[in-house]
Amino acid sequence: PRKDTVYYGVELELMSYSGDVSNLANFVALQTGEEYAYLKEDGSLGEEGVEIVTHPATIEHHVNLFPWKDIIDASIEDDLFDNEEAGVHVHLSRDGLAPTRAGQANVGTNLLAVTEIFFDEIYDIAKRDASNWAERNMSRHPDYDGIAQMCKDEATIDCVKLHNELHDWGKSRKGRYVAVNFTNEKTIEFRIFRSTLDKGELLACIELVDTLVHIAKTHDLNEIVRMTFDDLLETVIDLGHDNLWNEWEISGRA
Repeated sequence: PRKDTVYYGVELELMSYSGDVSNLANFVALQTGEEYAYLKEDGSLGEEGVEIVTHPATIEHHVNLFPWKDIIDASIEDDLFDNEEAGVHVHLSRDGLAPTRAGQANVGTNLLAVTEIFFDEIYDIAKRDASNWAERNMSRHPDYDGIAQMCKDEATIDCVKLHNELHDWGKSRKGRYVAVNFTNEKTIEFRIFRSTLDKGELLACIELVDTLVHIAKTHDLNEIVRMTFDDLLETVIDLGHDNLWNEWEISGRA
């Protein structure tokens, strides 16, 4: 693995009434020898929960090489289904954010900032009202919305400092049941996405996280708090994230 590259691990949660996942198990374990992913029971979803866990991979690998279609087809053959309780969790490697821990912390703050600023637009892709499993990080801060809007209207240096303090507060939320989970030592986890058996929707989730990571790595907080959604869409185009663009086009955002 390259230190300057961000790797993404995906957990796709699905439901099964019968418990029979023979087609999926055959493909994941026997045909591919768990080269790409492995299966585990998901206790958070009860006895009906099934979780497909990928090995870390680059965004290019997930979009162009990873056998998502085969995995989804096998899941459908086994009558697996998605619902509001099941989610898609996308982990990203901290080491790819910056070479030092301090740098990784700064990029993490930027990442939460851009997520919060465009949370409504991100929700179109997430398609999940999951306050029990993925509560918005800043939802319990009493002054966040007013301060954020003030800083978006007038992004002064003081406001940037204030944003830093706010998002450091959001990163320190205890427990993992928040939209962006910072409790893992090696990864940051996006938990906001609804489960899906649509390949385009699934790739759009991964591409969205990659877009946010790209912005967090290449912009400082002063630039991020001034960003518009058109700026975000321009980044999506520059990165060639067609699945994400298509989903925002369907929602009427693009």
